[in-house]
Amino acid sequence: MPITGILTGAEIQDWTTSGLVGQVDRVNLFCRVTPAQKNRIILCLKEARHTVGYLGDGINDVHRSIRLISAYSVDAPLIVAKAAAENDTFGK
Repeated sequence: MPITGILTGAEIQDWTTSGLVGQVDRVNLFCRVTPAQKNRIILCLKEARHTVGYLGDGINDVHRSIRLISAYSVDAPLIVAKAAAENDTFGK
């Protein structure tokens, strides 16, 4: 997959939500982002009508996975992510 655009966490913090939604169509690499920025990117991608998948490596990724069509976790947190995805009250 060729890289079409890059945004760093430092750049993302300067964008308004509507501005970031406008950027997600040209960007396909997000780097050095905080957990809160990951959530913001996911929500902006969904608002821009993208299908969003996510690969995480830890328990702190569970709350992101419930907002996605497809989420993958590495190692033992997969069990937690699956349970969270099945629990419809987790994100409410």
